[in-house]
Amino acid sequence: MDWEASLLRETAASLERDGPNSVIDAIADDENDSGYIRYMELTSGLDLGVVGLVMTLGAAGVATFYSCASSLDRRHHARFPMVGADLDADRAELISELVRPHACGIAQSEGLLYIYTRTVTALHELGSAVLERRVDFDQLAAPAWAAELGEALVRLSDP
Repeated sequence: MDWEASLLRETAASLERDGPNSVIDAIADDENDSGYIRYMELTSGLDLGVVGLVMTLGAAGVATFYSCASSLDRRHHARFPMVGADLDADRAELISELVRPHACGIAQSEGLLYIYTRTVTALHELGSAVLERRVDFDQLAAPAWAAELGEALVRLSDP
């Protein structure tokens, strides 16, 4: 989270029209692109701000399935920063306590839940808040998808 916060500060200070991409381009601007390769390894191609939220949600037992953009093609697929999340009732209650104070919201579309906001910085701040409440998430029962995932991985690993 500190690494992402640092990059978001650089983005905010950037005079470039597309601050996030200019910061990422600067990371890539070394002799062998090792900085960019490392960035992609750490973020899986997610936007700054989004990656921190996705990682902290995953650690809290929330499966994510959608992001507003793909850094691979640099196309934004939504009008504003958004992450799709599979929230059970207990985790949804905890997340709902955190979204409003961090200028975020939760919306439902076709039975799926999406966490949204106006800025990637707000998503990062929400990710930090999830991390701060990690103990509360850790006290919850494992989500149903976790057992199903474990079973699927065992099936896939059997010859």
